[in-house]
Amino acid sequence: MTEATFGNVANAASGSLARWAALWIGSAGLLIIGLQPILLGAVFSEGRLTFDELAIAATLEIIALGMSSAVAAFWKRRVRMQAALFLCAAALFNLLTAGSEGAGAFILWRTLAGIAEGGLVAIAAEMIARAPVPERAGGLFVILQTLAQCLLAIAFSLSILADYGSAGGFEVLAAVSLLSLAAVPLILAAYPPLASRSGGVGFLNRISGMALLAIFLFFLFIGATWAFLEPMGLASGVSGHDVALMVSTSLATQIVGAMIATGLSGGRLTFGAVIASVLASMAVCVVFLAQPGWTMFGAAILGTGFIWLFVTPFQIGLTVMADESRSTALLVPAAQLFGAALGPLGASLFIDGQDARLVPVFGLGCLALSLLSLLRFRTLLVRRSAREKAEALAAPRWSNWSGSVRANPENLLQPMDVDALATAIRTAPGPIRIAGSGHSFTPLVETAGTLLDLTAFSGLIRHDPERHTATIGAQTRLGALTPLLAGIGHGLPNMGDIDKQAFAGALGTATHGSGLGLGAYHTQILDMTLVDGRGSLRRLERASDPDLVHATGVTLGMFGALTEVTIQNIPAYNLRRRRWIVPIGDILDGFEAFMRGHRSAEFYFIPFSGHALLCTIDMTTDAATERPTEDDEESLAILKALRTGLLRAPWLRRKLIGAALRRVPAEDYVQAWQNVYTSDRRTRFNEMEYHLPFEAGATALREIITLAETRFPEVYFPMEVRAVAPDEFWLSPFYRRETCSIAIHHDAAEDPTAFMREAEAIFRRHDGRPHWGKMHNLTGGDFATIYPRFRDALEVRRDFDPDGRFLTPYMRRLLGING
Repeated sequence: MTEATFGNVANAASGSLARWAALWIGSAGLLIIGLQPILLGAVFSEGRLTFDELAIAATLEIIALGMSSAVAAFWKRRVRMQAALFLCAAALFNLLTAGSEGAGAFILWRTLAGIAEGGLVAIAAEMIARAPVPERAGGLFVILQTLAQCLLAIAFSLSILADYGSAGGFEVLAAVSLLSLAAVPLILAAYPPLASRSGGVGFLNRISGMALLAIFLFFLFIGATWAFLEPMGLASGVSGHDVALMVSTSLATQIVGAMIATGLSGGRLTFGAVIASVLASMAVCVVFLAQPGWTMFGAAILGTGFIWLFVTPFQIGLTVMADESRSTALLVPAAQLFGAALGPLGASLFIDGQDARLVPVFGLGCLALSLLSLLRFRTLLVRRSAREKAEALAAPRWSNWSGSVRANPENLLQPMDVDALATAIRTAPGPIRIAGSGHSFTPLVETAGTLLDLTAFSGLIRHDPERHTATIGAQTRLGALTPLLAGIGHGLPNMGDIDKQAFAGALGTATHGSGLGLGAYHTQILDMTLVDGRGSLRRLERASDPDLVHATGVTLGMFGALTEVTIQNIPAYNLRRRRWIVPIGDILDGFEAFMRGHRSAEFYFIPFSGHALLCTIDMTTDAATERPTEDDEESLAILKALRTGLLRAPWLRRKLIGAALRRVPAEDYVQAWQNVYTSDRRTRFNEMEYHLPFEAGATALREIITLAETRFPEVYFPMEVRAVAPDEFWLSPFYRRETCSIAIHHDAAEDPTAFMREAEAIFRRHDGRPHWGKMHNLTGGDFATIYPRFRDALEVRRDFDPDGRFLTPYMRRLLGING
């Protein structure tokens, strides 16, 4: 999902109660931060715990809160269930705290309460990260939580603690958690995915790491200063009562700071605001260190309160600058909470007995390191920007989606009609190739001559409502075609799992879905119109000349430039899709029965897990149900992290993946056909896919799995297995045989050569034919042996393009054409 898309989702949410409900639930998790001094002070006064025991309880609760907020923020499914679970848990542990006896039980319940509270903070953090202006949403969050803390602090001080003691205070917190359950139905059922990461820049890069470090160090200062205000005040001649009054008054300056930051957010002030806040905080430390009188000490406290909540929203913006995916923004609460929890521990090293005069020295040190981290952050950010600009200047004029194929054609032309297209083919510098969406991994489009962009040849041209035929512009993207067809009551009989391709590109490479009774896209062709290598317009009709359509339907872009295609559709229909985890041995033992038992069946083997994700799709007359939010990208990120961290410990990797898969819920829903087949694939990869005789599929897959798990532990992408019906198209990998297709993927940032070379040897031993648009090493001589009518197709090509206008060096090697 792009940034614009999740911005729209967040805008829609902010137009309802969803955003405010999420922010309130997060505020409920942070109430303890503002109330902890009052509550724990009451516990100490009642003699329930010693000062040291209270310090341990407070620190562990905040650390647990921070850790939980970081972990829970990446759980995007079933958000309402997550919120309800953590609210109930927070209520339970507050009630257990109220009735606890002894330090051990008190510390345990507060630590567990911190875990629940962190889960609540994650609800708000997820919403903030998806807001159009995260800094503004963060500002509203801190205002809301501070107001709530202030109101409860007043109630605790005036009545609750006096009448009911500390136990009553914890019972009130439990009641707030339970009452907050009313907000759960108002939040989003599931958060949409965060933005994709381009150029390898994303979650926890060096720049985002510096941002988090600067935030952590700043909050070390906040935690240390706030914890020791009373002893520092005594050193300056300010009584404990007056310090408490100043702290209470600072709530007003905190809110003012948050309000000003919220108003200023969304511009270019983020970095400057954070730097100014650090410098101002250093000035405050100098004031504290000078042991000023009552007035200056109070001013320093008020200033610290202002800076604290003023800088917090901008710290969120700092992580967004570093990480376009906004994933790092989810860790801001954790960095802040860890700093606040560990600050007092660090400052305690500077305390001599009751003398806290040197605590500001610790604060100055933390702020100095924070400033250095910010300057390093800025340096890295500037370098990244310069590198991106340089790469943009040096970038090829065309690249495929994964970046594995790059081209610098002499000409990039965009003819707007057939006449302009014919002129370009006749006169433009050759070789000529046609650009699609770039979702192939072989150099079919690469050329040093002329690259044609035929986007103008898109859209629905005409249709027959009775025969369910449609004539479309050949360059129509599949993702744009599906709503057009659904709008006229048509349906594609089948689809692959990606809808980014141009229809002409799907025909050109024999792109397919899954189903032993379902053919690839080219089997829908009724007639085609193209401009051939001479610049002549030609119309090919399957009814009058089936051999010619069978020869040219899998075009490889070598017969001409497709402008129109008429396809045979079926009436629109609903599909039921089911997905669930099954041991791979069970699937392979029942391979044929599984593949034949459903209209469409496929599975994804997860390396080093012993399991696969099965997917079946069948027609149904049932009414549509809600489609679950996909988390495939997040799951893939986890698989990569386990691969990287446990590369030398495959047994542990297998154990952890297996344990995680056992908790993956089954999926079962009904939707209109256009909402079922495809998925969003944002993580860049390179792919090899071979099409084998169906009966060889299970055996070949076992060999591929063994290869990966014994020789190539770096493999983590699931392996995709599908089945396709036979057809009569001469260059179709499915020509006259039922097919099992096995696809292996490799991270686009990593070299796939060794793994794919050895996998290809296995595929070829099993009489495999490669996908035309996916990585392989075959040439014309190889294809002549595996395609019975390959040379016949080349004769047809010679008639359509006698001068080789569409033949690049790669195409000549692919087809075995000299010259």
